Amino acid sequence: GGRPARVVVPLLNLGRLLPSSCQQYLKYGLTTDYEPWLRDVFETPGSSRMTPTFWKRQAHGAVVQRWAAAAGGDRVTAIVLEDVDRSAMFMIFAELLGIDPQILVSRMDLTSNRSMTAAEAELLVRLNAKVKKQMDWTEYVTVIRRGVAKGMVEGREPESDEARVATPAWALDAAAVEGGQAAEMIRASGVHVVGELDALTLRLPDEVGDVPMQLPIDAAVAALRSAVSVSSADGRA
Repeated sequence: GGRPARVVVPLLNLGRLLPSSCQQYLKYGLTTDYEPWLRDVFETPGSSRMTPTFWKRQAHGAVVQRWAAAAGGDRVTAIVLEDVDRSAMFMIFAELLGIDPQILVSRMDLTSNRSMTAAEAELLVRLNAKVKKQMDWTEYVTVIRRGVAKGMVEGREPESDEARVATPAWALDAAAVEGGQAAEMIRASGVHVVGELDALTLRLPDEVGDVPMQLPIDAAVAALRSAVSVSSADGRA
């Protein structure tokens, strides 16, 4: 409409993004466990055979530089969402739009965006391995993605003792290296930065792994209930 466009690129520490990124690919049918996926991602920096889109999205320095080249550095804002509360991104977008922050903040809890527990992620890996090749994409989206995966995530809140997906130390090391390179590229791009770029370079603390994989009954029920519901609505049951 002739109005100047502004590009906003939200950023998180890569080490924090790894488990959630892998879980997003699980919802597209990934059949590989977390650590083999990580090794594929970092084996050749900037490429991945299993999930080729990963570095197109998560090579933060390159992403920001592409947008700066396309739109001009003065029209690109990089937001570092580290050490801020959940409302920060909504508040920043409201400021850029010149609207009352409550218009956006009031809507941030409409859907759940929590990560899967280790057991939930393992269930989806194994299920994908068993059924993905037997389903076309529409069936997969309906039954597995909108049914099983969404049902587990949005259908319940995990107990505090349910283990989360743990990133191994070597991958946290690699993520910190990539984060340092990204921060330098963003500084050189001339874009406007909100937050501290150095937060992208931090090596996150080691996480506890090798925990028993026991899926709570209520997680299984939430997944199955949702799968049955969407299948019935779609006329498959």
